[in-house]
Amino acid sequence: MRPPQTGQGGKTSGVTIAAVAPITGTSGVCQGGTTTLSDATPGGTWISGTTSVATITPNTGVVYGVTPGATVIRYTSAAGCSTTYTLTVNAITPVTGAGAICNGGTLPLSNATSGGTWSSNNVGVATVGSSSGVVYSVSGGNAVITYTTLAGCTATTTVTVNPISPITGSSSICVGSSTQLSDATAGGTWTSSNTTVATIVTATGVLNSLSLGTTVIRYSMPTGCFATYTVTVVSVVPITGIPFLCVGGTTILSNSSIGGTWSRGNHPVATL
Repeated sequence: MRPPQTGQGGKTSGVTIAAVAPITGTSGVCQGGTTTLSDATPGGTWISGTTSVATITPNTGVVYGVTPGATVIRYTSAAGCSTTYTLTVNAITPVTGAGAICNGGTLPLSNATSGGTWSSNNVGVATVGSSSGVVYSVSGGNAVITYTTLAGCTATTTVTVNPISPITGSSSICVGSSTQLSDATAGGTWTSSNTTVATIVTATGVLNSLSLGTTVIRYSMPTGCFATYTVTVVSVVPITGIPFLCVGGTTILSNSSIGGTWSRGNHPVATL
């Protein structure tokens, strides 16, 4: 309040100076996010000095972050007085390195804004190193990985963990014979690491043995994941013993491969 002024005739007059309360609220907002500023002096309007950085609703004080940078927010009271407030829009940089991962594998993620932390919304599918960003697969499914910056802004990405179904079938086969291998995931292709030992039909999984030894069978799934299976091709050991006997008599047959079982054909001329 200014001191009273004495005019002609002894009359006095005064001038009132209207005060504007300071702006309150957060000093930062994430790019693409919102925050609300306020002022205790009612009835005023809001304006942003740099609308390419942030805009503000004139009558509510709701700020929307547009691009990274700083802008001066001005609040003007009904009396025409104003106060200002500097607000920073913090950048949100996208997560890079995202995609699919085979179960049992890892996937490194990164973000250009350093110093933040990583988290997973589904640790039953995938976990992530809080500071490293390395994703570790746990089981098939989807997990949303979130990167939170020091400013509290977040960027997310979805990581898919593709399951790996095992190869089933015989792991030992006699030389010169065939066997069927299979996998529960349809649509893949088969290969043999040693085609001199055994070959495999690409589309069906029928394994044909050629010579003694081992080979690694690989089944490549449509997801890009693969399963492997080691098959051993063994020799056919001949049966030894007398190939004939008298009616009512017995004979002993043998085979140098131990642990096997014996069977006979359907012709009812002898028991075994």
